[in-house]
Amino acid sequence: MIVWGGYGSNDLEEPRFDDGAAYDPAQDSWARIARAPFVLSSAAATWTGTRLLVWDATPEGPRGASYDPASDTWRRMADAPLDRYFSDKTGVWTAG
Repeated sequence: MIVWGGYGSNDLEEPRFDDGAAYDPAQDSWARIARAPFVLSSAAATWTGTRLLVWDATPEGPRGASYDPASDTWRRMADAPLDRYFSDKTGVWTAG
């Protein structure tokens, strides 16, 4: 399980975070993961089987990033041509 990002409280004026951690159930332990390339406070996220994809429509514009747990690295994704606000923040991966 990967836990990442968010903000300090229910008030969006609170600090936003770009850090996270990964849980290893076999070891019953947590490990910090690399910081993301930018902060996304209300991101939709989905798991591809090998990567975590996160996407957000922010005041700075629509942007996203891809996290690879094998190398503990983030990569910025190309900006989308559409700006969308995610009210329910659900991500779905349909490729195999």
